[in-house]
Amino acid sequence: MNFEPLGNFFRNWILRILSSTALILAMKCLDEMDGIYGCENRPVKAFQQAGVFVKGAGGAPGEDNRGLSLGASLRATFDWEGGDSIYILVGQKGVDPCSNVKISCGTMRTKRSFDKFKLFKQELTEGGGGGGGGATYVFKIDPVNAQKIPLAIAGGGGGLSAKYSTNESNPYILPHGLMPNNSILPINGYTGSGAGGGGGWDDNTNTATGGESLREGGRGGRACKRSAVWGTHGGFGGGGGGCASGAGGGGYRGK
Repeated sequence: MNFEPLGNFFRNWILRILSSTALILAMKCLDEMDGIYGCENRPVKAFQQAGVFVKGAGGAPGEDNRGLSLGASLRATFDWEGGDSIYILVGQKGVDPCSNVKISCGTMRTKRSFDKFKLFKQELTEGGGGGGGGATYVFKIDPVNAQKIPLAIAGGGGGLSAKYSTNESNPYILPHGLMPNNSILPINGYTGSGAGGGGGWDDNTNTATGGESLREGGRGGRACKRSAVWGTHGGFGGGGGGCASGAGGGGYRGK
């Protein structure tokens, strides 16, 4: 994500955020009691026109399904007034199952590890789908009524399922974050079972696997119970937690 002409401040902060995996479950963006955490605040000192390039985080691949999932990206230009406070939540990539359980993935399946792998497989619960990527949000807060105003939101990519799909009826379904699609109803992906849906702008999360909306804090969803050993949690920014299927990416298409 690039901000121009605001300089290297954002770039350095973003690199620091993306390198910290602790943010996936530990950090909240918004907390009504304690203020704002996990979101960078950039006060605007004087009127300026700023170009913004925003990119959502990618979803994680699955155990065997080692494909690529990309977040959406967008570019916009804003006229910001002096006194505005611009808030940024940087989306984080969902957790890859092979980052936690390497013995079950690809290159680890060697003859030397076969016996250990076989024993591990007997204990392994169902799972291995990738965590969903978090959305990147740029927004401000109205000083009069404290309402959050979305400025630019780039959705995260969906996590990939553990195995390749055997359903060839629609081979062109892509996991990447997309721009608004008016043919799809504006509802979240929370199902209550399996992998979690991505969090949105101000909706409510009713499941542990679902990613939180921005209003709730933007935490990534937890991996489903059957997939707990894989630890495929969703990325910060509302990514859903993985199960055997991949999880949804965070994001918001507007009203």
